[in-house]
Amino acid sequence: MTQEVRPYLEASYLGAIRGLLGLPIEHPFDAIKTKCQAEGGLRSVRTVTKSMWAEAGVRGFYTGAIPNATRVAIKQMYRWPMMLAFPSWYGKHLPQPVIETFPSAAKVATGLSIATLEVGVLTPLERIKVFLMTRPLNGPGIRGFLSANRGHVGKELSRGLNALFLKQMMSWVTFLVTDEKAKTQEKKRLGTNVLPFPSLMKVSAIVGGVNTAANMPFDTVKTHLTKANRMNHEKLMQILRRSIQLYGIKGLYAGWQARLIQYMVQASITVPLLDHLETRYSGGDGAST
Repeated sequence: MTQEVRPYLEASYLGAIRGLLGLPIEHPFDAIKTKCQAEGGLRSVRTVTKSMWAEAGVRGFYTGAIPNATRVAIKQMYRWPMMLAFPSWYGKHLPQPVIETFPSAAKVATGLSIATLEVGVLTPLERIKVFLMTRPLNGPGIRGFLSANRGHVGKELSRGLNALFLKQMMSWVTFLVTDEKAKTQEKKRLGTNVLPFPSLMKVSAIVGGVNTAANMPFDTVKTHLTKANRMNHEKLMQILRRSIQLYGIKGLYAGWQARLIQYMVQASITVPLLDHLETRYSGGDGAST
């Protein structure tokens, strides 16, 4: 029993460490991206960055860092065991014709499953994170949020659930499938089953770019639904239509430069770690589990 559980305990532990180690670098880019999204892309990433620095210095880039660290540690602890276990389980239980027709079926099923299971955990944490990042300087914190929403805190904490669910589904599926495909191609190119570090970084860049392009529109809508001083009456599709009408498609990609850098940092840690765990516990088969 201990040997069966060990891989998942290790994955949980390494996942939490991975999240916290990357957070000091990732959080400022997340904050810049969120500010750009909340403003509808009216200001460039450079202008928003200068404004944040002028208003609060370094502290401005780490608004909401403590709640975000809690969010990151929690989600990384449960995500990694699922990333390790689900592809193998689906590979054994999905109909063989499905796997033969669509080799990435197990990865897609894994992504959809994780997104579905985690959305209830992530939604209130994301709501608080975005609220803190978009509030005015020295505006109300978590206590102020709870006080202002007394009597309907649960409803407010669940705001943005639909947009976050769509974002997580798109994010997980594109990450897992792109990671698998890119690693497979790189292994064929090099004629090896074990990718060297430079190749893993190449895969990380590909994964980060595809992931950013695929889920930023949903991330932008989620930010508008959960930001401070939002418009109460607007729903997911209304925000999507308004953003396109006012700013065009580029409005859905406000802050994409900061998001891309953030994803590259994430992928540079996540891709090698996932490859390590899959290789170690899947008979050396890497991302093709």
